Amino acid sequence: MSIEPFRSNRVLQALVLWLIAVWIITAIKPLYPRDWLLENLLVFIWSALLVFTYRRFQFSNLAYGLFVVFLSLHLAGAHYTYSETPFGFWLQDWFGLERNHYDRIVHFAFGLLLAYPMREIMLRTSGLKPSWSYFISLN
Repeated sequence: MSIEPFRSNRVLQALVLWLIAVWIITAIKPLYPRDWLLENLLVFIWSALLVFTYRRFQFSNLAYGLFVVFLSLHLAGAHYTYSETPFGFWLQDWFGLERNHYDRIVHFAFGLLLAYPMREIMLRTSGLKPSWSYFISLN
């Protein structure tokens, strides 16, 4: 797989800009600033890992998009704390739930959204056949 320079990858540039914008918006007056910083460690570490490994292991734009969706969900949860996220309250009211389930949505999203990037890792590092890669990445 050839490495596409970041400066010519418009999709990846847009994803980075989106993530920076979401991070800035969620950094403004979080409900609990100390918790926000702690919960954002995941975003900082994950983003740094993707940046520093870009030349050595470039994911597809789809995989980067899935990472950005997950990190955006996480940033929203960190801004409000997961138990006080408005989207979770809307779901709680709409479905008549006993509590805000935003945390469960993000945990489910973690597995769902990161299965495809994990498939890409397995295909390139393990010699796994593409037909098996979908099954293995979901386990």
